Amino acid sequence: MTKNKQPEHLKNIPRIPRPHIHLVDNYYMTADAYQWMLTKKRKGKNRDTGKSEDQYKPVAFYATPLQVVQSLNNRLLREFECSTLAELQEKSESVATQLSGALEQAEKIKLNTGSMR
Repeated sequence: MTKNKQPEHLKNIPRIPRPHIHLVDNYYMTADAYQWMLTKKRKGKNRDTGKSEDQYKPVAFYATPLQVVQSLNNRLLREFECSTLAELQEKSESVATQLSGALEQAEKIKLNTGSMR
């Protein structure tokens, strides 16, 4: 069995490291030249070395940092098992508290960049 390795003609091209901005728990925000991404950190094995390392799996893609944070808020709320609206409201307040700093910063980025569009 052969491993999927990087093609020879791409080996000398340096990889540009992307910043992984921690939001909450194992969720991070990152970007490339085209989009913002919500990523989830997990442990995985490096194909070349076989060593365990942190990997960031893309969960969803967005146009602005604010959309990333808003989406994570909704995603976290959907993960809760609530049987009443009161429970959902309590969980909503908890998530809002956790994400409040990230949301404020994302809104400032939107204001400073004109929503990057």
